[in-house]
Amino acid sequence: IEISTLKTKELLQQKWIEKENIAIVNKNFLEIDLSYIQTLPLDLIICNSVLQYVKDADSFLDKISKIGKYVYFTTPTNIDFMFMKKTLNFNDDYAIGRTKADYMKLIKKYFRILGTNILESKTLIKDSLVQSELFQN
Repeated sequence: IEISTLKTKELLQQKWIEKENIAIVNKNFLEIDLSYIQTLPLDLIICNSVLQYVKDADSFLDKISKIGKYVYFTTPTNIDFMFMKKTLNFNDDYAIGRTKADYMKLIKKYFRILGTNILESKTLIKDSLVQSELFQN
């Protein structure tokens, strides 16, 4: 799911896409009706550097917690953005800078943190199979 028309066109022109069973949809994730997925949820969602562009992060995380059992998740915090600006001269005018505490509060509402970048849906998995104290957050 890609909100940018330009990026969607670029993706659809990639030759490897034709060989894989991948659907590319040019829409806003929060506007798509995904209720049909709730009957057979996805095993894994990859959410790599997306949430910093989502104004309604709470609704976004709520929605993915209902359609995916596990999420590979990354997002830069406001401190990460300061570091990138200082060391790489990188500035992203579209990104929303949130603190680590802001992200943790949002994430823990819908997910258990199982390890580095791996989240488990509290909505879909009531009793986690991961019982190790080290990974239960």
